Amino acid sequence: MKNILLSGLILSALLSFMLVQCQSTWQGGNLTTEVKALLDTLAEKDQALKILDLYEKNQFIWLSLTGELHAVDHKGTEHTKLLYSSKHWNDVTFVEDFCLNATRDSIYFTDLMDLQSGKGAIKLTDIKGTQIHTLTTLDNEIPYQLWLHNEQQKLYFLAKKINRGHNEYLLRYFDLQKDQKGTIYASTAKIESLRFDGVQQLLILNDSQNRQLAFSTEHIKPAALAENLLSQ
Repeated sequence: MKNILLSGLILSALLSFMLVQCQSTWQGGNLTTEVKALLDTLAEKDQALKILDLYEKNQFIWLSLTGELHAVDHKGTEHTKLLYSSKHWNDVTFVEDFCLNATRDSIYFTDLMDLQSGKGAIKLTDIKGTQIHTLTTLDNEIPYQLWLHNEQQKLYFLAKKINRGHNEYLLRYFDLQKDQKGTIYASTAKIESLRFDGVQQLLILNDSQNRQLAFSTEHIKPAALAENLLSQ
């Protein structure tokens, strides 16, 4: 139930992640004038952090500062908050990031803490948010950024690991076909962002020490990804 007490550790992590969210800016595609007008009228707590266009479906999916997923049509008239669209969302606490699959008919997203397991999780829902499937849970980890490699059918994600009071930051993957996950890179310095260079087929990380690391995605096995220090 949503009204259960979160542990002090998880609650502290939630608050810190919300503060990070408030400092972010939204990323989006070609917004219609009507959708821009809708976003301009939103209260500060519902400002959009990330917006993805569903193209032929004439719809946008967006993430708010409060960790909720929303859907809005291209005319800006039909606005739905997916987090409250069905009982299946009762176990979701806070969405930090999301992405769409290749056909754009489903959404992958991170959950700060799944209330059934008490663990961080990566989940899947349909565009209308009527069903939710937990793909994997994470022990002592909080997922906070997510990217899907459609050809490989792998979700790459960043996670903060809490171990005996010390924080570790990870680049990990989840294989959608094999239902397996693994770790590619770990650091005591916070990994600030993850992006993909489609030309060079590289996953690129930026950390809090102003370093940029690149990992090739051309290897069949993610465990064999090559690490290259691009700048320091």
